[in-house]
Amino acid sequence: MTVALAVVDHLGAILLELRFDCAQHSWLTMARSKAEMAAMAAEQTEYLVHLDAVASLAGGVPIYLAGRLVGGVGACGAEARINERVARAGLAALSARAAEPLAIPRHSCAALR
Repeated sequence: MTVALAVVDHLGAILLELRFDCAQHSWLTMARSKAEMAAMAAEQTEYLVHLDAVASLAGGVPIYLAGRLVGGVGACGAEARINERVARAGLAALSARAAEPLAIPRHSCAALR
């Protein structure tokens, strides 16, 4: 898999960055931007596509713990639906290690799918 993954806290500070084999360095920058945008907007970046920002592509998900926004996960390097899956898998991996389950809350925009 040639993707990059980034995890940030609720303020956008980098907590983790991974760049898989053959993933371009610029994808790591994009993954970080998607994670930051998801954390700052408290929304999945697929819902922010209408914004005029380079990071407003699918592949960023906010991280909630006990109903509180605590950060974001971003993925880049594949097509949009794969980036979204990778970001969600990153969230699932983090959740497996957390004392409480992490979640992406249902949002009113989910009805637009």
